[in-house]
Amino acid sequence: MNDRLERTQLYDWHKEHGDVIPFAGWEMPVRYTTIREEHMAVRDSCGAFDVSHFIFASLSIVRIDPLRSAIECSNHNFSDISPEEKPQLLNS
Repeated sequence: MNDRLERTQLYDWHKEHGDVIPFAGWEMPVRYTTIREEHMAVRDSCGAFDVSHFIFASLSIVRIDPLRSAIECSNHNFSDISPEEKPQLLNS
């Protein structure tokens, strides 16, 4: 059994700027400042989340267009969806 924890590509930055803890086999950041400061930073400007640990996938396909079309929302025509229904697309 491998007890070595995995690290994301941003591990060094996370380690330099905040606290890193073991989580589900990964060394993950838990905080950089106080909860209140981080909350207000996200409310006032922008928040980012390192998702590089979410999935590893290898695709071997002949034609990428159908896959890209299925993934990218920019290819779809949403003109028939009412403005009230559009926020629900984000929850799908």
